Amino acid sequence: MIQMFHPIKWLPGRVTVMLAAVTLSMLAGSAVYAHVDPHTSYVGNNLDTPVQVPAIKDYWAMAMDKPADDEAMSGGAVAAGENKLFLVQGGQLVAVQTRTGKKLWSFGSGIKTTVVYENGRVYAAANNGTLYAVDAANGKKLWTSSIPSKGVSQLYVNGGRLYALNGDIQAYRITDGSLLWRDDYKESLPGPLLFAGERVFAANIESGAYSYEVLHAFNLQNGKEAWNKMNKGFPIAVEGDTVIVQRQQTIIDKGMLTTLDTLGIETGKAIQSVEYNPEKIDLDKQEFYSPGSAWISGDQVYIAVGLKVYAYPRNEDPDKAAMQTYLSPSAGDVRYALGPYAGRLIFSDSQSVFGVKLVNKGPVFYNGGLSNPVARIDLIGGGMYVAQTDGRLVAIDLVKAQPVSQLLTYGRVFGPTFKADGMIVVQTKGKLLAFPEPASLK
Repeated sequence: MIQMFHPIKWLPGRVTVMLAAVTLSMLAGSAVYAHVDPHTSYVGNNLDTPVQVPAIKDYWAMAMDKPADDEAMSGGAVAAGENKLFLVQGGQLVAVQTRTGKKLWSFGSGIKTTVVYENGRVYAAANNGTLYAVDAANGKKLWTSSIPSKGVSQLYVNGGRLYALNGDIQAYRITDGSLLWRDDYKESLPGPLLFAGERVFAANIESGAYSYEVLHAFNLQNGKEAWNKMNKGFPIAVEGDTVIVQRQQTIIDKGMLTTLDTLGIETGKAIQSVEYNPEKIDLDKQEFYSPGSAWISGDQVYIAVGLKVYAYPRNEDPDKAAMQTYLSPSAGDVRYALGPYAGRLIFSDSQSVFGVKLVNKGPVFYNGGLSNPVARIDLIGGGMYVAQTDGRLVAIDLVKAQPVSQLLTYGRVFGPTFKADGMIVVQTKGKLLAFPEPASLK
């Protein structure tokens, strides 16, 4: 609609009053409507937590070398044993006292941040591929590997052998560092490794016309591949002389139900196959459906599907057994994260943390004191330790769902937080910190 404006008839003596009125009107309007929104600002999650969490200082802190990448940092760069922590600093293998951070000894040069402790010895890899065994008590070299393994990403100790993983698996005699064997598989194996019976298990993705996961079992005595299985995931449980794996879905094998296969460790022979259909999918009407992610804890099989976790008795027919359903207290992009632990399942959307009690399915909210994205969560004793991307580590009472303390680490990427000798040890990229475990969380 177009409005027509008529010219003002000016009358003597009224001009000043009219102008003053217009001026005041413009000034009054400017106090509320200063400008039209230029759409050049955005306000997102511009909030802080109203909960005041007591700040604590680290009992001690020290620099340490950074792993090769953030994924390696997530696996950790520190080993613990004999009241000591073992790490790499300036290319040297270093031992410090857990409670005080006091440096006790150092060894070598050019050492990578791949360290493992076992039975009085520390094992480490150098950048040139040399492996070392060092006495944990005094830092004296016990042996040097006979043949190097370049690019080692993980070390394992099992059954009198040291295993080095660098895409291949190398087994060394733990007493003198002699190479015993290297696996005979031509493709890369990223890890992790699982040792069961006379087999070491690894899984990888193979590609051809399509991609699929393959589970490999190698002979522990000579490294030769004993058997492999297509579309089988890494084992989720070991029971006697069998392993339990989840069948994987591909564009060819569209198995829509969560399926657990029991395989013989020695031969890979299929012993049992169990299908779970917690959401009652009608396979005749469903063209595609993604199965849940399964794991086993105690006598229960858990299956995570979106906002829900389903639980079945381990050794019962799932079609007849009483199934339990645990629903996340919050919607959105929330997924199962941890547990069961202390009678709870933990969910997160990488911003907030929620729990569900197993006993009554009641909700638990752990967000007091949290105001930034979650980098990682570790459960220790009665505590939940939440590392945030702003560098804060918040210690939360798992049962009471109340924050107890917070530590500012100035880190962005974290390794596993763990307990050793009464101390909570915090790994960030390039820095190691420790503080006494809060009394209320023991």
